[in-house]
Amino acid sequence: ALVEGANVVVQQEVCAAECGAGKIGDGACDPACLSRGCLWDGGDCDSRFLSAGTSSPPCSRHDCAVFSNTSTNACLGACFTAGCAWGGDKCRAARAAVRTCPFFDAAAHHSMTPSTPHPNLPGLGADYTPRTAARLEAARLFLAQAQGRPDVAFAEYPGCGSAPLLLDGNRATQYGAGVFYGGGVACARLADTCLIDFPTTKSLLATRFQENSAGVAGGAMHVSCSDRPRCNSGAMARRVRMPLEAGGVTAGLGVQMIGNSAEQYGPGVSSFPVDIQWTDLDDLDTITFAPGLGKVRVAVKLFDNNGYMVRGPPYVIRFRTCKASRTSCEESWAGGEGGGGLSAPVIKSIDAATGVASVEVEPTRCLVGSDQVEIRAFLTDAATAAVGSQASIGDSAVTVSRAVRCSCLAGQTRIESPSRGSWWCVQCLADEYVIDPNNAAHACHACPSGATCTGGGFAVTLQGSVFEADDVSGLYALTSCPAGYQVLLTTVAVEQECRICDPGSYCVGGASPAAKCPAGSHSQAGAAEAGRCEKAAFVALSMALPMTQAEFEKPATLEQFKRSVSDAAEVDVSAVLIAGYVEETSRRGGGGGGGRGASR
Repeated sequence: ALVEGANVVVQQEVCAAECGAGKIGDGACDPACLSRGCLWDGGDCDSRFLSAGTSSPPCSRHDCAVFSNTSTNACLGACFTAGCAWGGDKCRAARAAVRTCPFFDAAAHHSMTPSTPHPNLPGLGADYTPRTAARLEAARLFLAQAQGRPDVAFAEYPGCGSAPLLLDGNRATQYGAGVFYGGGVACARLADTCLIDFPTTKSLLATRFQENSAGVAGGAMHVSCSDRPRCNSGAMARRVRMPLEAGGVTAGLGVQMIGNSAEQYGPGVSSFPVDIQWTDLDDLDTITFAPGLGKVRVAVKLFDNNGYMVRGPPYVIRFRTCKASRTSCEESWAGGEGGGGLSAPVIKSIDAATGVASVEVEPTRCLVGSDQVEIRAFLTDAATAAVGSQASIGDSAVTVSRAVRCSCLAGQTRIESPSRGSWWCVQCLADEYVIDPNNAAHACHACPSGATCTGGGFAVTLQGSVFEADDVSGLYALTSCPAGYQVLLTTVAVEQECRICDPGSYCVGGASPAAKCPAGSHSQAGAAEAGRCEKAAFVALSMALPMTQAEFEKPATLEQFKRSVSDAAEVDVSAVLIAGYVEETSRRGGGGGGGRGASR
């Protein structure tokens, strides 16, 4: 549809009456049809020009009577050859028409042999200069580019082609300053052809778009058809020989474009978005996320039918998390969170500056029996959905999807819901561990005394101690200690540790229990072998101390007591062993109480 008030000029080319119906393109050269309006006889005379100096047949005076005044005044096709001087006076009008287009002279000149000093050309005869020959060679090269069709070569050679439709200096606030295709009828038309339809001409062979500008896209033309229209720059280049644009200016053949522009994309021809592609913000081939905890950062770009990146409104992208390898996303979110949905849909607009729509998708669920979901992006019209809305809206066929891996990470545990058929991850506490984050039977467990747990990891605090993982229970069990330590036997997992061997005993390590030193011998704490049990003389002391047992067991108190004994006995403090003590209570006088500790 052409915008009302547009700057449009329609120029009709006229075909002479002598060129009767059915003569154009019938295979026979009709000089009366050699004009722009008659499409240069549809190329029926081209072979005459291409073989003028090689296989041109000799002129028959009987048939043409070029030098006879008794012949008919009509320009006969058989006489319009190089050998018959292109029909002489009888074909003066045809040669005058041909003279407006140098292509025919160029083709004939190129076919002449080098030994021909003055080739007879259809428009110029034998009167031309070397400079003219250079121009003819340039015209011949252009004709080759036009694939032998001078009727579509108006851009560089106006005398050869015609431009019946001129759209110059138009301005559109949004799309398609020159021509805008939209709606069912127009889009149906473009499904079969790229020729521009106009009421006065069945199919325009040549159109010029010049200095048209659009606020969004399609300075010359915009095709707003959502079902991937065939009429794009490539198709027009094939059908009406429009070269792809270079720097906003097209060297025209069938369609000429000069100085058209658009503020966002598609200075010449633009279209409805037909392709959507992931950007390189994230390598989605290797990304792993934790459902319920992690996020997947994705971004896409839109492209139109000509490969231009689409920017800005009214197009927005709907991102969804879907079941892998499903043709539809609806079942993935049916029922919402309570129905086992994988994530809520998110809608983001296309950035007008970068052409990118990016979002952090937060899949809340993955399916039991699967470690993948699909992140899909759908083209959505902003007129049907507000940005950020999670309402159910229709998704177009312009979509792209990518599978991503879902997995619980270190320090997380997997929770499965058989009723929903889905699973998700839960973060463990800072002082907890989990053996296999993706084994639903392995829960978060408190860190045992003999280990440290940070970020879900597990490390022993005593070098040489061994904790073995139980794949069934998901617990670590202390199984071995280094020499000089013994396994603390306990049914409470959190209390497991390697405890230093008691004085008077020795511990060989592993899972072996502590062994008592032989009678008459004694060892210091942490003895690793029987050889550390030394002969000893025991002296029993009994004394009363004015303190409670708790006060006596303080490390500073014990150390002070041992030094006092060693000083009194004149022995080294290491020879003093407190074998045991008991706490007794006594009453004095009228019932006053006091604590007394007895040691030996």
